[in-house]
Amino acid sequence: MQKRLNVYLGEKSRAVMGIKRHLLYRRRFKRLIGFMISFISLLVLWPLMIIIAILIRCESDGSILFKQERLGNNQRGFTIYKFRTMIPDAYQMGGAKSYDGDLRITKVGSFLRKQA
Repeated sequence: MQKRLNVYLGEKSRAVMGIKRHLLYRRRFKRLIGFMISFISLLVLWPLMIIIAILIRCESDGSILFKQERLGNNQRGFTIYKFRTMIPDAYQMGGAKSYDGDLRITKVGSFLRKQA
């Protein structure tokens, strides 16, 4: 009886290891696919992104990108970069919320918000 129990537990642990290995390969594959899609998207969209950056720079002073700290999975912080759609220092002028007809939103920013 003891020998059968050891064999059974050994086979079960091998099955569990196979599942863990499968999950590891799946996670790596998903990460690779996500990276490839992101890379191809950047290759296709970079000319449009350059045009948007030039338009933002011509319309107002300040940086082209807006940087914001956010919380992700497991409350881990990360930094997100977006094209700036409001005038520089807009947060100090009226808080984080915006509304229709907000004077802090630039013309290019208004266009970008409508397209999003």
